[in-house]
Amino acid sequence: RAVRSAARAVAPGGTLVVTYLPNRLSVQEWRLRRIAKTGFHRRLYGLAAARRMLLSIGFEVLDARFQATLRAGWTGAALRAIPGLAAFSSVLCFVARKCDSM
Repeated sequence: RAVRSAARAVAPGGTLVVTYLPNRLSVQEWRLRRIAKTGFHRRLYGLAAARRMLLSIGFEVLDARFQATLRAGWTGAALRAIPGLAAFSSVLCFVARKCDSM
């Protein structure tokens, strides 16, 4: 809902930057749900599903990426350094432009 609300405020041709969309593959979210049983996000998003959501509300996705937000230490460093592990980062980030024809 928050992304949809923000999208209404963006003028056609304008840019939307989403810097914190909880990743469904997040190691941190898995730990919070399964072990801590508290502090997790109610909704999680995959990269492809989030991209489709932005397209469905009239945005062209210019950039989409994983953002490692784990605490300092070997896990955060590994997510940044080892190819493929970024998919398990905590959040997704997007830059999208609102289409003129919507």
